[in-house]
Order: sequence, then structure tokens, then C-alpha cells
Amino acid sequence: MTSSLLALPPHASFETVLEATQQFLHALEAQSLGDADIQAGVVHLLSLPAGPRGFFATLLTSDGPVAEAPPAALLAALGSHPETVADLLVKNLAMSTAMRVQHQRQGKTDLVQGSAQVQRRSQTLLLALKTVEIQQHLQDMLQPSQAYAAFLDRWGYDVPQKQAIATAVAQVLQTLNAQDDLP
Repeated sequence: MTSSLLALPPHASFETVLEATQQFLHALEAQSLGDADIQAGVVHLLSLPAGPRGFFATLLTSDGPVAEAPPAALLAALGSHPETVADLLVKNLAMSTAMRVQHQRQGKTDLVQGSAQVQRRSQTLLLALKTVEIQQHLQDMLQPSQAYAAFLDRWGYDVPQKQAIATAVAQVLQTLNAQDDLP
């Protein structure tokens, strides 16, 4: 299984990455991969241009439990690309939070649940990884920095959506800071 991930070429399409990630997650859920295979597969996926987005799109929306309770080997592999992972997870937290507000307005219960799942899983991974990069990206989203202001504007989020994003980001940041205070 991991050998097929490692065989993905650098120019693999987003769709190919999605499919390969889904197969990888199934193997991971079946506990048919060792820690070294998990790490090698994820590190390779994260090194591909379409890999990080495809990996997180699949992980955060899949029916499986991996993102709910990520194994240590997966977390270690994610730690190998701290900037990319922090940026994408913070953006996924923001986008899913904003979409949850939008879907609630529209009364689309099934879509609210999907957005809530991505929001919860993003929070879980951010808290489990708790890197300096994650804390910085959360701070940048909360303020927001020039890059994140452009991101929020590009998606056209309104004031209630931006307030919900700020609340979600602040909660994760507060939890991370509280964890730092523990002995």
C-alpha cells in the first residue's frame, strides 16, 4: 500500500492524490500499516504539489475514524511539514466554521454536520500537533495577518462568519496555551 503512495509522481493530479489518500486511510484503519509505512506515505504525500490539499481534503471529510484519534505515526509525519500543515489546518478550521454558519442559515442540516466534522477534526489535529507554527498561524488568523485577511476576503465571509472563525480560532489557541501551562 505505501509503495503505491511512494510511487505517486510529483505531477500527480489532485484527484489522484484524493484516491491514493483514501486507499491509504483504508489501509491505516485496517491496521495493515506499520509506523514506518504510515510516516513514509504521509511524508511523501505532503511533498507533492497537490498532496497536502488532497490529503487533508480526504482525511477531514472521510467516514473513517483516523482524524478523530490520529495515531502517533501520522502526527509525526505531519510534523515533518510544519508550515504547510499549520497553514492548511488553520484554513480548514476557518472555512469549515464559516460554512457551518452559512449552512445553518440555509437550514441544510446534513451540510452543517459535514462542516462541523471538518471543524472538529481540524481542531483535534491542531491540538494534537501543537507546534509553534500552528500557534503562529492561529495568531495570524485571529488578528488577521495580511495573508489571512486576503484569504478571508477572497472567500467573501461576512461579519457573523468572521466572528465565528475568530471564536473557533481563539478557543484552539486558548486550549494550546493552557496545555503549555500544565506541568
